Order: sequence, then structure tokens, then C-alpha cells
Amino acid sequence: MHEAVGFDHLTNSAGRRRVLVRHLCRKMSRHKEVEPNNPAFPNGWFPLVESDDVPAGQVVSVVALGQKWCVYRGETGRAYVLDAYCPHLGADLSAGGHVVGDCVECPFHGWRFDGSDNGRCTLIPYAEKPPEAARASKRDSCEKNGFIFVWYHAEGEPPSWELPTLPDIESGHWKFRGRTDHTVHCHIQEIPENGADIAHLPQVHSKSVFEGNTWLDSWRALYVGRLVRHQWQPSWQADEEQPHKARIHLSQRMSVCGYTMPFSELEINIEQIGPATVFLALESSFGRGMLLQNIVPEGPLCQRIIHRLYTEPKFRAAPAAFLVWSEAVMLERDIAIWNNKKFLKNPVLVREDKLIKKFRRWYAQFYSPNSPTLQDVRDKGLDW
Repeated sequence: MHEAVGFDHLTNSAGRRRVLVRHLCRKMSRHKEVEPNNPAFPNGWFPLVESDDVPAGQVVSVVALGQKWCVYRGETGRAYVLDAYCPHLGADLSAGGHVVGDCVECPFHGWRFDGSDNGRCTLIPYAEKPPEAARASKRDSCEKNGFIFVWYHAEGEPPSWELPTLPDIESGHWKFRGRTDHTVHCHIQEIPENGADIAHLPQVHSKSVFEGNTWLDSWRALYVGRLVRHQWQPSWQADEEQPHKARIHLSQRMSVCGYTMPFSELEINIEQIGPATVFLALESSFGRGMLLQNIVPEGPLCQRIIHRLYTEPKFRAAPAAFLVWSEAVMLERDIAIWNNKKFLKNPVLVREDKLIKKFRRWYAQFYSPNSPTLQDVRDKGLDW
């Protein structure tokens, strides 16, 4: 199963669906009640685009983190990330620019900028020599596990930690089994915080996956929901040796009339890496798998969540496809809540919400004094 999953009822065209959902998200964002002084974007590594979407010699335009980016892959195969706008007269390098070697050429006047040389201008067709100041703004970037990432920091600090590489995935030893792709109308912190919010699991995720993402008013609940249940045993803790990481363990069982279904046991060891990347290591009766979650912050209240599933070779295609579908269903239940809630900086919490408190203390490290607020980003533009 190599197809995208998620909100297929909106339209039959994946491309049209992405445009429609993004438009709806932006429209809702303009009217959503917010606390304007909340920080909009944390600091860290952020995925911009999947590697497959940037073939050699191609340029891709990405809007994320309150700005526009030019992502391109040089003819040598290496990917680069530049600010989208040419320092000459502001033309968009990602709209009509093309690749020459490891350079991107501006569509307006033909200026060439070398991603391998810190964005230095190597050619101005009508000038004898490019001035030293002629540089496109190049950002620290890396390509790991099927995604191209950019380092973002409100204080302009260089990367303070690295994203890990998964050898079984990068080598191609483990098989790609499918992906899900959703656009969500919420603050970025809501998504990883979900892992520490253990009280929502019985409320949102205990009812059978077969009830789908409309579990709240599903007619199937009359027949299935009372019989089939999911049981979750979660835990959450920060990584003491690597402060930018946190770990979650989930044990999942599916029961029918109180009896555990054979082969339904699923052990999930989750590693939250910075503000936007999660590795979910799966152990089941069918074998081992790795679900990669990456959040692309397309706007202050518009997040694109991409999951990619990989499994060891012995893992059969049918249970892998069921995992992809199940993940989409459970995620869409959360999205139904996220799309309509308000992010509260100082919520009223009870003693039993202690993991949320721990999570928020941990996540606070990704904000800094100059982190842009929601109001800052809205004032800046980009139709948010």
C-alpha cells in the first residue's frame, strides 16, 4: 500500500484535496480564537518536504515557519534550502528557477547561487564579477530518513543537536508500506502534547477502530463499539542524557467482549525528537515496524502531519496496510478535536494531568525570548 490516506471524502484528487484542505485551514485560522502572545513556532529541526518530491535537478517551493523556502536538489544529488527570494530584486527562486550543477538560477535575471558554497552568487550574466555581498540566504539543512529538514532558531543560533539516522530505512532494507498526509488546524504544540495526555486515550481511542473517524456519532457504535474495545497503557518521560528527546511507551490490546483478540497486541516505543519529529517503533505478532511522524508547520495554526510506515521484510503487506489505515483513523479522531479547540498557555490541570505538566516543562526548551508570537506571524502576512 503506497497511497496517501486521510480525509478522502473531500475530493477524489489528492492534489486538489491538499489545496482544498490548506485553503480551509487558512480560512479557519483567520477566525480562530487565540491567545495572540503565544509563541507560534518553536526552535529546532523541521521537515519541509519529502525526499521523493525533490528529484535531482528540480526546485520545489515550500511555505513553512512563516516564510517561503526554495528547496532544490543539485545535479550531484545533494539537497539545499535557501530563502526563496533573490537578493537582487526579490524574484522568487522557487517559482521558475532552475538547477545548474549545485546552483539555482534566478528566473528574472539569471543570477546563480551555489548551495554548496553558502549561497554565494557564482554568475551574473551581464556583470564581470559578482560582488561578495551577492548571496542567497542559505539555511542549515539535512536529509534524513526520507525527509529534507531545515534548522530554525528565532535567535539565529546554529544547530545544537542532530537528527538521528535510521540505517534500516536509509539503506532500503526495510520496506516502505505507505503514508498518511493530513493538514490540521491547530497550534503545533498540541500534536506532540497528545502523547503525554493519557486521559484522552479512553475517551477518544478506546472505541473500535472499525467505527472510523466519526466515532462520536457512528451508527456502527450500536453494533461494534460495545463489543470491541482498545486498551492502552501509556507512559511518558524526558530523556535525561539527550534533553531534546522524550520517550513514550504504549501497550495496545484489542478486546472483544472483554477477551483479548489474538495477534492484536502492539507494543510501541515512541521517541519524540525535538518539536516536530517522532519515531514510533512497533512490535507486533507480524513483526517489527517503524512509523515516522513529521510535522510541517505551514502556518502558525496550520500543520501538515505526514506519517510514513516502514517494516522489516518478513512483515506481510496486509497487516501493514491495516496499520496504515488504523493510524489514519485514530489520528483523525484527534484532528476532529484539534481543529475546533483553542490552545491554552495556562490551562487548569488536576493532579492526574501531571504528565502534561512534565511535557510542557520539557517542550518549553524549544522556545526562546525572540520566538515569534501568533500575532507577529499574522502581521507579517502570507495570508494567515
